[in-house]
This record gives sequence, C-alpha cells and structure tokens, in this order.
Amino acid sequence: MKYLPLIFLAFFLLQSCGTKNEHKYALDTEVPNVDLDTIVDIEANPASLVLKADESADLSVNAVLEDGSTLVVDGIWSVANSSLASVNSDKITAGSHAGYTTLTVNYHAPNGQSFSKDVSVAVTSLSTSPSDTIGLKVNPGTLILHAGESANLQAFAILGDGSEKPVTASLTSADISIASISGSSVTAGSNTGQTLVTATYQTAGKQTFTQVIPVTVLAASASPTDIVGLRTTPSLVVLESGQSINIQTLAILGDGSAKLINGTWHSSDTSVVSVNGETVIAGSNAGIATLTVSFKTVAGRLLTQDIAATVLASTALPGDIIGLKATPSILT
Repeated sequence: MKYLPLIFLAFFLLQSCGTKNEHKYALDTEVPNVDLDTIVDIEANPASLVLKADESADLSVNAVLEDGSTLVVDGIWSVANSSLASVNSDKITAGSHAGYTTLTVNYHAPNGQSFSKDVSVAVTSLSTSPSDTIGLKVNPGTLILHAGESANLQAFAILGDGSEKPVTASLTSADISIASISGSSVTAGSNTGQTLVTATYQTAGKQTFTQVIPVTVLAASASPTDIVGLRTTPSLVVLESGQSINIQTLAILGDGSAKLINGTWHSSDTSVVSVNGETVIAGSNAGIATLTVSFKTVAGRLLTQDIAATVLASTALPGDIIGLKATPSILT
C-alpha cells in the first residue's frame, strides 16, 4: 500500500502530458507561453460532415502555429442554410430535409488577423435515394487572384448518401473584366476588384443546382495593409421564417489575408429579411431578397458586397417554388 500514492502521481502526470494541447482559450485570452501572433492558419474539426436527419455532431477549431503545433481556440460558427442545419455554440444539428450546405468557422486572432474555414455538410434522409443528387460543391469555394493568374474549379455532385461524384458544371462570371471563364478555369482580368462566378449543374432529371464563388482580383501595386474588398461569412443565407443567424464581415487586404470589420447592412426587402448588428433575421414573408454590406476605407473608398438571402415559409416543401433568381444577378 505504501506505493499507492506514487501510482496515482504517475497516472496524473501521464494524463497531463497526454492533453497538453487540449486546452481551450477564448478569443481575448492570454495563453501562457504561446505567441498568438504566430498563428498562420486554422483547422476545422471535422473537416466535412455527413449527418442523418435530426442527428447532431460536436465542432471544434484549432489554431495552427508557425512551428506546426496546434491550439484549441474558440471559433464563431455559422451555417449558410439554416433550414438544413442549425448551430448552437459548438454543436451542429441537422434538420429533417436532405440537402447540402456549407458551415463556416471564423477565428479572429488577438493581432487583428482573421481566419476562416468552410466545412461541407450533407444531410441525408430515408426518403432520399443514395444515388439522388442533393447539392453541388465547388472547390475552392472562394478565389483570391492577382491580375493574369488563373485557377481551376472542381465541381462535385453531393449524393443522397453523402458521397461526392465529380461532375462538369457550367461557369458564368458577373464581370468578365475582373474574372473570365474558359471551361473550368477562372482567369483574373485586367481590372481589379470583386465579382461572383456561378457554377451550375443540371441532373439527368433536369434538376438544377448552383454554387456561387466570390472572386477577388488584387492589384500588383496594392499595399499588404490596403483594404481591397469585402467578404461575408456565410456568403449565402437560407432561413426559415422566424430564424436568425450570425453573419460576419471581413475586409480582404492587399496580401490576401482578412480582418474583421463592422460594415453597414441594407436589405432590399425588410419584410423578407433584415440585419441587426451581426444578426440576420428572417421576416414574416417568404421570398428572396438581397443583403448589401458596405464599408468606407480610410482613403474614402466605398466598398460593397451583395449576398442572396432566401426565406422559406415554415409550411414550404422542398419542391415548392417560392421565388426566382437569375445567375449571375449582375452583368458588366
């Protein structure tokens, strides 16, 4: 019995050593012996999700430091389509309908830099065949290019069992002077700024799925600290009547990084959707509206970004038509 205290001490030390990176810190917490200015990226856990109807899953986010080590931190989670899934703190819960949406986590480091990661979320149901297409995914989901640079987009159909199948999607650009299209390639034009590329995929049964990819083209002369554009997370909003979600506005800097800012919001139809601070609130009317966020830089330049907001009636079924949307919504 005289060795029992030593056994407990050894067990405690082993447990402590095994969990050294599992501490969780709030956004403004000073972490002992860790330089939070060396954060270079974040990791969302899990990186993708396949949920059954009404199933839940835990969420977490790691900050990645310059030396490759990770630290568990608090992130801000938001889901693009709240009719398919909802987020409460660090837990996501699927709704009752099958479909595909994007979950985004933002982490704002103490030095002012912001990081975000997207998580693919497929919701399956017993009423959906495993071979049915329930959504469209495009990688990468956002593009930041310099003039003349190109990037390829890959499209995947999300099937009823949550698996992915490569497909060919047609691409259109809202402003070809900023971003032009050739097959699956997006090329930055001579004009700097922001535009939207829309990917469209039609199934054999004539069902159409779309995905919008924000594109920012940086000027070679831009300073790393210049604000050159805006980005919102989520970049698309779908709510049921009475629901609300958190939305964040990020300034895109000249070096491609981002930081959190406070923008000014306007709704094209407040009976459908409105914004109060950082909260998007569905109104009493179902339909489609445009949310516009604006921000004036120190130099006096006014930047704006539009996102589509769809509000579903609580009695609406997945096949019901509730409005019309043209893609792209703006042509230059």
